[in-house]
Amino acid sequence: MKLQTIIRDQDRLFIGDQVPEKYKSDHFISDVAKVHAVALPISTEEVAELVQYANQESLAIIARGEGTGVAGAQVPIKGDELIIDVHKMNRILELDEETMTLIVEPGVKNGDIQEYAESRGYFYPPDPGSKHSSIGGNVATNAGGMRAVKYGTTRDYVREMEVVLSDGSVVSLGSLNIKNSSGYDLKDLFIGSEGTLGITTKIKLKMLPLPQYKQSALMAFATLSDATDAVLTILKLGVDPTALELFERETIEYSEKFMNLALQSQKGQAYVLMTIDGNDNEAIIGKIALVEDMLSNDALDIIPLPNAEEEKRHGVYVTIF
Repeated sequence: MKLQTIIRDQDRLFIGDQVPEKYKSDHFISDVAKVHAVALPISTEEVAELVQYANQESLAIIARGEGTGVAGAQVPIKGDELIIDVHKMNRILELDEETMTLIVEPGVKNGDIQEYAESRGYFYPPDPGSKHSSIGGNVATNAGGMRAVKYGTTRDYVREMEVVLSDGSVVSLGSLNIKNSSGYDLKDLFIGSEGTLGITTKIKLKMLPLPQYKQSALMAFATLSDATDAVLTILKLGVDPTALELFERETIEYSEKFMNLALQSQKGQAYVLMTIDGNDNEAIIGKIALVEDMLSNDALDIIPLPNAEEEKRHGVYVTIF
């Protein structure tokens, strides 16, 4: 078996010196080893054959998606590894409204999943900092994001997944059934394993009904300790925040400079961005008012952000992380 017989399109296979520069660099590792080849499959069958080829040639495999990781997991270290880049497997296959499940390939970007779901009245909560990260990468790292405080992480939204194992065999893990307690929970073992146990080729994601309303507020504090105390206070109030993101003045200054956009408050040295969502707007307003009342003596600023303003400034917060 040869690579050229598995990937026949020249624009989806790069061997030796043909490997593009983006596969030879990383934010975390300065001395990247030589890549044996980079293959860009477009089907589960191609992924399985690539894994079988790697076994035949005794090659280590690196599974790669959009390449947004910054921890050195997507480039060779020892040298002569085969990179299987699944970012071209980027189709949204089906929305099953009976089970509220979205079926996607691993190369679909997280932001595209959210946009697709919301255009049809559904909600996919996991919201990692990079909207350009792929869902396969999110599954591999169990990505969370700002909304994890209320909605959890990627693990909580994967109902079923198709995986190519290290011998090239294809298995289905998990179930669309809400209660599926028989046998070992192999699905959750694979989620967060960063591609070390297999390569995900299809994912069935749980959708939620889209909340009708949301409201954000930015709170400024004199010190980081005050801000962390405020987070604990908010959690104890039972207002069920969608997101609680904490950041410091020194960090936000870099984002302000990069985005050319000033934070709403210039007071203090630490900030908490809180979002609350739901289907009862009056209840959300009441929760915001309760937080303002409880923190009135501790916060230097409490600034409700209109939805349009919150969306506009979201890039500042995302840039931090």
